[in-house]
Amino acid sequence: MEKVISKILAPITPEEFRDVYYTKQSLLIKNEGKRFDWLFGWSSLNQILNQSFFPHPTMKVVLEGKPINDISEKSKVIEWCRKGATVIIDQLQHYDPQVRRFVASLSREIGEPINANLYFSQPGRQAFNIHYDHHDVIILQIQGLKRWKVYEDSEDTQFPLFVQKNHSSNTPDIPILDCILSPGDVLYIPRGHWHAATAKDEQSLHLTIGIDARTGVDFATWLANELRDNISFRKCFPLIFNDEINDNKNYHILQLQHFENLRNILIHKLKNDKLFDDYTRHCLITSKSIEPFYFPWSTNTSELIFSKASLLKRDGNQRFLLESNEDKDTITLTIQEKYHRFIYEAEPLLKFIFSKTEFSFKEALEVSEISESDVSDILEHLLSESLIQLV
Repeated sequence: MEKVISKILAPITPEEFRDVYYTKQSLLIKNEGKRFDWLFGWSSLNQILNQSFFPHPTMKVVLEGKPINDISEKSKVIEWCRKGATVIIDQLQHYDPQVRRFVASLSREIGEPINANLYFSQPGRQAFNIHYDHHDVIILQIQGLKRWKVYEDSEDTQFPLFVQKNHSSNTPDIPILDCILSPGDVLYIPRGHWHAATAKDEQSLHLTIGIDARTGVDFATWLANELRDNISFRKCFPLIFNDEINDNKNYHILQLQHFENLRNILIHKLKNDKLFDDYTRHCLITSKSIEPFYFPWSTNTSELIFSKASLLKRDGNQRFLLESNEDKDTITLTIQEKYHRFIYEAEPLLKFIFSKTEFSFKEALEVSEISESDVSDILEHLLSESLIQLV
């Protein structure tokens, strides 16, 4: 099955994208034809706006960089669009099933959180003035034409974070890329690179795929949460009363001793050889299921009876870990925010299941070293957790 990332980057390979462009330089991919018609279109947009509660929870209307608040009625949105406003729907994956599957697959393939935002722009108008984003973006042009100007980053915009002490306001003058996106075209812009976009002579519809990649700050945040289990980090610093600050240096010594103790614990933690594995496991287990409901099997598998011909399927983009404990009496499956423990003898069956996207109950029995009843129990458990499904 073709990977989503390969599908949107072709003819650039995912490896070339990662090694040459990702976080480094912008990339324009020109394509013939409307190759994103399968993903989203006018009917998809109309369905979201016509069938959702109003105002839509993530919809914004923006005109030349200024948000429009007068959108209490649907007719108001149409009026503002006629005046040149852009309609934006953030986190589109929560409202369109096709986009949801697309985002989930792409996120699992690259191992980073993904968001999809929609922009419906009017001819000759901008939604925002020149700016830079705090995450990498991949623009998929769906309908119409849109002109993009992309500028290099500067020293004060390299790898920006949404929350940091200083943000740059020194806008550059000369773009390094000035292009017009047609339906089917793709544009990648690294975070921190200034850019601006204007619809051409017709209405434009595009998706912005934001890559909310983990950073060193995310690692430090995780590490801080890990240290909550350490009693020394839960202790308060010794108190210093205001009238003691200059008179009694012993209180400063107590604080310094406490600080040094914390620093030594932190250094020891950072030197732990298992720290990288622990953080990797954390990143993996925080990957959520996009379709957790699988009724009736999510709540009751008691009436389920497998036959040799029963077919089951699995999402091939699932990220997981299979690990046996030191005594090799249990094996743990880490996936989608949960740990699942099985008897060690189930390892061949689990390795088989998670190497396939479709298999039969007969095949599962053939590779197993456990009883048919145990195989059924494991498959029922995986079904109830929506990790596999019946075909």
